[in-house]
Amino acid sequence: MTNAAKIIKLKKLQVETGAKAVSLKEVVNNDEVLVVSIPDTGVDTLDIGNLHDSWRQQPGSPIYCTNLNLSELKKNLPTAKRELLAERRELALQLILK
Repeated sequence: MTNAAKIIKLKKLQVETGAKAVSLKEVVNNDEVLVVSIPDTGVDTLDIGNLHDSWRQQPGSPIYCTNLNLSELKKNLPTAKRELLAERRELALQLILK
């Protein structure tokens, strides 16, 4: 994806969801990781660490599908507990299917 396409995608995300902050990662050359940060979008970004820690933003985590600002994202990210993700995903699914 080109940088221009990334800008358009982030702008669309902000407009559609009212997103205030978003965590982003991109893999380059199979192992190098970088944060895509585009100040013109008005969306703050947060480097969540390496790919090994990406589970912290998966379904069931405190930041997944939320509309948090950067401060709230930083506060909630470390509270993720890997052992609770599956149970929380199932609980959310049960509520959605009602």
